[in-house]
Formats: sequence, C-alpha cells, structure tokens
Amino acid sequence: MADLVETVRIYMRDNTKQNTLLNDLEYTEDEIKLAIDLVLSEFNSYPPTTTLTKDTIPLYIILPGIASKLLTSVSVSKLRNQLNYNDGGDHVMIDDTGPQYKQLADAFFDEYKKYMINYKSALNIDLCWGGA
Repeated sequence: MADLVETVRIYMRDNTKQNTLLNDLEYTEDEIKLAIDLVLSEFNSYPPTTTLTKDTIPLYIILPGIASKLLTSVSVSKLRNQLNYNDGGDHVMIDDTGPQYKQLADAFFDEYKKYMINYKSALNIDLCWGGA
C-alpha cells in the first residue's frame, strides 16, 4: 500500500515544498490508508459487487474517490476549528477554508462516482451478455 500512498500524495500535491503555509504534509499515512480502504469498500459494495484491491482497481477511478474522502475529512476539521474574531473593526478569520475544501471534495466525489458507475455498468453488461 506504500506505493499507493505515495501516488495519492503526488496526485494531491501533498508535500512540504508545496504546502508552504503548513510547512508539513497535510495528510498522515494512516489517514490516506483509511481513505483508500473506505473507497475500496464503497466501490466493491456498489452493485454489481466486486473484489477489486488497491492493486487491481484502475487508478483513474480510485484517486478521485480517495481525494474526496481526504478533503471531506479536512473540511470537517476546519469547520470545527473555524474562528471569526472582530475587535474594533478589525476582522480576523482563522481556519475559514472548510467550505472550499468541501466544495473540492464534492467535485472529486462527482468525478469518482461517474467513473464508478460507468465501470460498474460495463461490468454488469459483461456479466449479463458476455460483453458489449
């Protein structure tokens, strides 16, 4: 799974050089592994059920799904930690990017869902008719 974790980091541009404000990685290895497991579970349970693994599922399907899970998780954290502060006309907003993260997560989810449905529809045709 280490190779897929690194692929996810490249796809998400999650590295210290590009995370200039964080100066750190945004996602832990455990968070990425959980997102991988969640997407595989979701994908495999969607009819017709499959038993694809991280090594057999096409990357073009799984990467947007993983990105969606990671961004949704971060959006929840950012929303939880959001702080708006006003002092004498000076307005400060801390960690106010939760909605933008969620919007991006939704866009990745839509892409993932489209690919998943197309894949599963083609598989269903193959299972029913022996191929299109």
